[in-house]
Amino acid sequence: MVTPCLHPCAPVVQHEMEDRTTNLPPAAAWVRDCAAAQAVVLMLLFGALTALSAQVTIWKEPVPFTSQVLLVLLSGALLGPRMGAASQLAYLGFGLMGAPVFAGGRAGLTALLGPTAGYLVAFPLAAWLVGWLTMSRRVRFARALAANLAAVALILALGSLWLGLYAWLTGLAGGTAGLGGVLAYGYAQGAAPFIALDAGKAVVAALIAWRALRQRSG
Repeated sequence: MVTPCLHPCAPVVQHEMEDRTTNLPPAAAWVRDCAAAQAVVLMLLFGALTALSAQVTIWKEPVPFTSQVLLVLLSGALLGPRMGAASQLAYLGFGLMGAPVFAGGRAGLTALLGPTAGYLVAFPLAAWLVGWLTMSRRVRFARALAANLAAVALILALGSLWLGLYAWLTGLAGGTAGLGGVLAYGYAQGAAPFIALDAGKAVVAALIAWRALRQRSG
């Protein structure tokens, strides 16, 4: 018989701190105590929220400004590495099945092969990284912030690298040649414009995770 889940979904943070009685990380303990269906719903919820955040867009070619990164970071912080990554894989799955969940209402395999493919592929990796780096009984704000900044760096690195390669392969860069040109174009168009904004999202995500952790630990 499954024990009813008494944990509210929204405040569940700092999931993978060790459970004091079972030595399980909190996310694992929480999933154990809740019905499996509830865990799946929570995973899909974060995938859906990421999809919604993709529609809050300030369009800029070749990479638009969206609020997706904040949801990616929170999924890892609140759900743990596995569930956080799974929520982002679910988001990508929605798009592959044809749902217009990517920025600009795009969908399908073509979106995952376009100029923003590197960012999309980085989302589940970044969610896992945040969750993994915050797996401890007590996480200080500095550690939570460092974890989120590392995830942002991963997203921008993979996103800008793919963007540079895509631009070189398609001629989008207008004659950019060589590895140096590829990296320079990727950084100028796919990283530099987003560093300050995404760093701000990392601060917000770290604050939310840290405050929720304090509430959970009493």
